[in-house]
Amino acid sequence: MLTNIEEKVILAVKNDKELEDVLKSKVEIIFVLYGSVLTVEEISKKIKGSGKIGIVHIDLIEGLSKEDASVEFIEEKTEFKGIISTRKKLLAKGQTMGLYTVLRTFVIDSMSKESIITLCKKKGTFDAVEILPGTIYKTIKEIKEIIGKPIIAGGLISTKEEVKKTFESGASFISTSNSELMN
Repeated sequence: MLTNIEEKVILAVKNDKELEDVLKSKVEIIFVLYGSVLTVEEISKKIKGSGKIGIVHIDLIEGLSKEDASVEFIEEKTEFKGIISTRKKLLAKGQTMGLYTVLRTFVIDSMSKESIITLCKKKGTFDAVEILPGTIYKTIKEIKEIIGKPIIAGGLISTKEEVKKTFESGASFISTSNSELMN
């Protein structure tokens, strides 16, 4: 899904209004950062019906647990093509079920940077890494050179110049909730 890629903006949505706006845009991939077990199936159907790819942040869906059954629920009951999580166990389960998996991680200092590099060197577990905040250009470049997986930069990206710098640093995608950057 995110291999052999070109630079793209992924829009992360936090409510129904943002979702409706992005469904009308040119954005191809949507990160869903809201919902509950009562609404997530309908959200996924809207995204698929618009011809876009939906990837859900499973940790943020109300009513889902930290257990494998949550991943099974997403795969069996929704139209999402992938999951985002900070939990390696859920990502590993997602991979076994054929879902595209994104590890969301926060790089705030040198210790967290080394930790993510060590984790990424292990086989399996996830398909891409979303590094937050996405404006850390030097770190994105270093990690991309070492791990050889697509980098999704997200968080605090608010201008076209920051988008440009982030892509120049080696990020493959930008995830943002700033709808002004969607086109």
